[in-house]
Amino acid sequence: MNRALWLTLFFAACGPEQVEHPVQVTPVVEEPKQVDTNTTPLTGFPCDVREVLQANCASCHAGPTYVTHFDSRDDLLELGRGTHQLGVEVALRLRPDAPFPMPPVGSQQQPTLAERQLIDGWVQAGMPGGACGALTDTQ
Repeated sequence: MNRALWLTLFFAACGPEQVEHPVQVTPVVEEPKQVDTNTTPLTGFPCDVREVLQANCASCHAGPTYVTHFDSRDDLLELGRGTHQLGVEVALRLRPDAPFPMPPVGSQQQPTLAERQLIDGWVQAGMPGGACGALTDTQ
């Protein structure tokens, strides 16, 4: 075999020496997430919930008239007479087929079906906080 051909084949098979160049990786630094310190937690009632409770419950339960006093969301988060939170009991008693419905049958002010569903949905959602404050005594 011709020496020139042999050298050509040799160098073609081996190829030039490979020099690896390290890849420069720039680390990604995440900016710390900004925490909005101006936001206060919503601890009151959602305004639509407060409106229903104010119209249908506050005249008796936000004042000193009844044993079961409630005027804030915190009151409804507390345990009632049984193993349920008071808010759960309120939602159950707002049903027209409840054994002891609230407001009592014959009361002038009765919540509409939509208002009853609003309170029931709010309770089922875990009674999340809202921007509106406590109920006020209307007597």
